[in-house]
Amino acid sequence: MVARDIMSTEVVTVHREDPVNKVADLMEQYGYGAFPVVDQDNNVIGIIGEVQIIHLALPVFAEEIGQLAFLPDSYRFHGFEEEENIGLVPVAGVMSTDPVQVNEDEPVAEVARKMLEYDISSIPVVREGKLVGIVSRSDLVEAIVHSSLRDGSQL
Repeated sequence: MVARDIMSTEVVTVHREDPVNKVADLMEQYGYGAFPVVDQDNNVIGIIGEVQIIHLALPVFAEEIGQLAFLPDSYRFHGFEEEENIGLVPVAGVMSTDPVQVNEDEPVAEVARKMLEYDISSIPVVREGKLVGIVSRSDLVEAIVHSSLRDGSQL
């Protein structure tokens, strides 16, 4: 079984120039925690999710949080310190730019390994660099359960 067999093909995506408030609205609408960022040719160029938005908001809430010493030395503040400006920040300013992705022919076991290794909840599936689907943890769990019900099936 390979990624193509379990992926969802209707993928909600965003673009680098979209504002973060659009991403937040999509998260609420669809219940997803992250979205692939694609260019005009449907190439995956990044990922934006809840983690990136929380990092963006940290300076706004620094006073309420108190000490920010828990942040790694490599942490960079985005320079938006007023809450009303956060939603207007373009996706390009906060997205992760080297997203974990898999080829559509990637074995499901490898997809699972990458999800665990990188602690991510979904992985874009590409064909020649172009987005063709996404595999979520729930897709993976469903594949594991159904595979275990069939004789001789292997992930």
